[in-house]
Amino acid sequence: MTAQPSWHLQAACAESGSALFYSSLPEDIAQAKSICCTCPVVGPCGAYAEAVLERHGVWGGRSEDERRSELARRRMRRDVGEQLDAAMANEGNWTVIGDYDNRYTAKERASVLRKRALPPGNWTFSSRARGDGGSELLALYSRPARAVGD
Repeated sequence: MTAQPSWHLQAACAESGSALFYSSLPEDIAQAKSICCTCPVVGPCGAYAEAVLERHGVWGGRSEDERRSELARRRMRRDVGEQLDAAMANEGNWTVIGDYDNRYTAKERASVLRKRALPPGNWTFSSRARGDGGSELLALYSRPARAVGD
């Protein structure tokens, strides 16, 4: 049997019973999350759930669906960031950086660029159809023009 984390005894849910936190009923999930709002260890609890990839229940004020969605967004940002690095190395050429779908909005692409702290340059995004009926997201990077005397 695995030992409980040290913060577990301070958790607001310790006296509420675990059934509420592992229910799939929306009203139970909402009630569990409201208990989390009063919890002094909501941060460590959420971090623990992420670290062990907890698949079930409300942890750290977030449902399993919310944690799964956040993990997918983080992976997407990391994957797109790596592809943007590849696009920079492939300067002046279009580079496939992923599938083009609703996950890659202009706002998310801009967010990835900001969070990656990429050097200044001109970024252009486009998409093209693939043979399988899907679409690819493309990026084109070019360095900013240098001023005379640089």
